[in-house]
Amino acid sequence: MKYQFIVWLGLSLLLSIPLRAQNSIDKMVEEFSAIGGSKFISAVERDSNTSRVKKVVKRLVVNGVNAQRFIHGFKREAQRHRHTVTNRKNDETTITMVADDKKATRVYLLKYDDRAYHFSDATITIVIVPK
Repeated sequence: MKYQFIVWLGLSLLLSIPLRAQNSIDKMVEEFSAIGGSKFISAVERDSNTSRVKKVVKRLVVNGVNAQRFIHGFKREAQRHRHTVTNRKNDETTITMVADDKKATRVYLLKYDDRAYHFSDATITIVIVPK
């Protein structure tokens, strides 16, 4: 009985890792979009016939210390997340994470300039496609 509980608990924790990554990044974007000192844009694409949401795109641009917080946050989540790709091109780094659940597929993108790491702008884009 104890063994089954331990196995169940372990599987539950492993399966919840992508959701925690998703929630922590969403929470940071929500926090920084509300406090100011950043640029935040949100757009919703709807089906013209049914008015159902087809896609939600959120973009946040932060700089300086706030950009560093997002960079560290994304790198921390990238270590725990299965569907993560990091690309470097022309001194620009892009970290892409995909989280998929029953309700929606979420794509998280972070872009920043490697040359100006401490004073860089960071652009965070979240694309949500409901199922």
